[in-house]
Amino acid sequence: MKFTQQRLSQVLDRNQQRIAAEKKILGVLAILNLLGLAFSVSVIFFYVPSLPELFSPPAHAAIAVFMCMFAANLLLIWMIIRSRRAWTDAAKNIECDKLTGALHWRSFLEVLDEEVRRAGRYRYPLSLCLLDLDDFQSANNNFGTTHGDEILQRFSKFMMGTVRFTDTFARYDRDEFLVLLPHTDIVRAQKFASRTLMQSIERIDSSFSAGLTLFQVGEKKEQFLERAALALKQAKREGKKRIQCVIAEGGMQTALSL
Repeated sequence: MKFTQQRLSQVLDRNQQRIAAEKKILGVLAILNLLGLAFSVSVIFFYVPSLPELFSPPAHAAIAVFMCMFAANLLLIWMIIRSRRAWTDAAKNIECDKLTGALHWRSFLEVLDEEVRRAGRYRYPLSLCLLDLDDFQSANNNFGTTHGDEILQRFSKFMMGTVRFTDTFARYDRDEFLVLLPHTDIVRAQKFASRTLMQSIERIDSSFSAGLTLFQVGEKKEQFLERAALALKQAKREGKKRIQCVIAEGGMQTALSL
């Protein structure tokens, strides 16, 4: 799926590199454990034939090695658990929504982390668009969930063919979707949303309301998402087929009419 391949591969590669490094550490710890065991057994067998000699320097060395082995084993167990969790997380990173084929919410958060980090480092604009299908609940209630599912699938297929390769399209809620737009300022994001709205009406007879916002360097991804949700709420308050932009300036949130 062209709209997620690039960012998902970056996230997956990063996880795989971390797991590979942890495997090397696990191997080193296993070798150290074997060496420590061999040393301790040899010391006890050759130098501690009787109980009084347990208090001799060789015995002290053997006890110290045993203590180190115990600590190493605890560390080894912790690393194994952590590595297994990392594999599980890596598998989740490639999840897509089963109904629509859009990126799953958990996977989207991984991509969002990556894009926020990059946007903060390289200072390029990053816009977020939160879409909500108009009249979806009414159609779902009047014609059944099967009809509602068809609407969602049709809209998702349309969006997957509309977004750029570097954009990320994901399902947020029942009838809400997210589009992450790297290297896109708020004006270009508004043009994208307007053009997409017109094409959606013409091609698949579906409309949506949208909330747009622009990432501010230094803010958390949760703030970024909350501002997009606020913009969408304002758009829906104004009626159907509306696009509202909200940006953060000097600690204040400002609605823009573009």
